[in-house]
Amino acid sequence: MMLSLQLNGQKEKSCLVRKKKEVLRVAREQPQLQAVPEAAKQARAEERQAAEFAWSKPKPFRR
Repeated sequence: MMLSLQLNGQKEKSCLVRKKKEVLRVAREQPQLQAVPEAAKQARAEERQAAEFAWSKPKPFRR
């Protein structure tokens, strides 16, 4: 009886270790996966700003 409880404890522990490793792996990948869409979004914003922006010489201050 004690042996079966001990084996079940080891199985649970190894299962928890595997789940922990999986969670950590996903957590490490998450910023990398988010960086690609964020870079594309930033590039679109820069293109839009460049298309809308028209430089003109500032008017001098007059009293």
